[in-house]
Amino acid sequence: MAQLLVIGVFLVLLLHDAAPVPAARVEGLGGDASVAGMTIGALAGIWLVTQIFVWRCTKEIDRSGSVRLAWMAERFVGVSRFVAAGIHAFAVLGLGWLVVVRDLVGDLVLVDELLAVLPVLCVFVGGWASLYGIDRRMREAVVVRSLDEGLPIQAYVSFGAHVMSFVRHQMALIGLPVVMVMGWSETVQMSFARWWVIATQEDAGVRAIAQTGVQVGGALVIFAIVPLLMRYVWHTRPLEAGSLRDELLELCRAHRVRVRELLVWNTHGVMVNGAVMGLVGWMRYVLLSDGLLSGLSREQVEAVAAHEVGHIRRHHIPWLAGAVVSTLMLVALGVDWITLGLVGHRVEEGWQLWAVGGVVLATAALTFGWVSRRFEWQADAFAAQHLSGHRRGGRGVVSPDGVAAMVGALGAVARLNHIPRKAPSFRHGSIATRQRKLMYLVGQRADRLAIDRQVARMKVAIGLGVLATIGLVGFDAVRVLMG
Repeated sequence: MAQLLVIGVFLVLLLHDAAPVPAARVEGLGGDASVAGMTIGALAGIWLVTQIFVWRCTKEIDRSGSVRLAWMAERFVGVSRFVAAGIHAFAVLGLGWLVVVRDLVGDLVLVDELLAVLPVLCVFVGGWASLYGIDRRMREAVVVRSLDEGLPIQAYVSFGAHVMSFVRHQMALIGLPVVMVMGWSETVQMSFARWWVIATQEDAGVRAIAQTGVQVGGALVIFAIVPLLMRYVWHTRPLEAGSLRDELLELCRAHRVRVRELLVWNTHGVMVNGAVMGLVGWMRYVLLSDGLLSGLSREQVEAVAAHEVGHIRRHHIPWLAGAVVSTLMLVALGVDWITLGLVGHRVEEGWQLWAVGGVVLATAALTFGWVSRRFEWQADAFAAQHLSGHRRGGRGVVSPDGVAAMVGALGAVARLNHIPRKAPSFRHGSIATRQRKLMYLVGQRADRLAIDRQVARMKVAIGLGVLATIGLVGFDAVRVLMG
């Protein structure tokens, strides 16, 4: 969820630029210094309250050994991020925080935007820093259990390494491409404004379309190369040659999934997870964290890898992107038409535009979560299908052993990451729910699973939404060109 909030704090800046806060409002609030003090003071207060709560939980854990307190502390930190993001949005859209920053440094490419989001991102980082003591205690408990079970162990990382690990793996994953796209978009906008002189209203429309095309084309290039950059930001290395690598490569070949490399995700044991990055095979990586490789059995590692291959095979990333983008566009157009009918004119400025933007973003976020959870369930089912020996075109059934391997992998990931099985997850759903849905698959025809049919219907709806979006945007572009 932190990744969605990172996107949100940058999108707030775009909403502001669509309907800027007038400088007079900043002066009415006491000037730049007052607005800066209110913004930074409120965010600092959120961090301080969070730090005190987590500190008290840490002391109580030392006294009682309650795992529930660790979960409470993590949830409190998660809530603090929501509150901080809300304060950031109010500061930018209500107080004129971005205006204050630009008064200080000017409207430079990315500089003002990065300074404006720095305070709220510091609250995010401060939350991870606050949890270090609890995470270290929970990891030490896992080490004791691993010793009892004869599993390999790894000493927990230093405070600095702990914080940087979360910054790289949670914030940079989304923050890096967002910042690159914003920088590219702003550079293109400034360049077109400087070099493309508008003589007529038709020129303005043509320039707007050309500018948008260049911005979108550059964004696509950025998203294509981000996996290569993240390979180094995340500090990865190729999975060493051996039987495990051979098995995982055979897994990819069996399902006709092309990958550039299988990578070990070096987190010093902080992360127990798998991931896939990249839309195209020549720039696609499957990552397995070092904590996952050392803490799970061989069959469970294959289950996690099969889950990630399932995301690729079912094309979840582009379909999820299509769902979010089409929702953004169609809801924005729908709200625009509704307001046009109610008030007689389009919403183009002020708090009404911000309210519309909030509704659009909230709807897109809910769509993202709803679709993402079902894609996770389908990827879980794909792993169970693979471990049951099912391949494309086969008609076998999902076996108890195949399901047990994926259920066990999810349980191990929850235990090693000290995540309660019933804890909700916006993107993935709870571990308990995922395990329960997997157990329903035992004995079912592998090529006729209910989740596959449900996702197929979802993709039809998403496809229709994308086509409608393309049609409406194309119609609008033609209308502009035709004057």
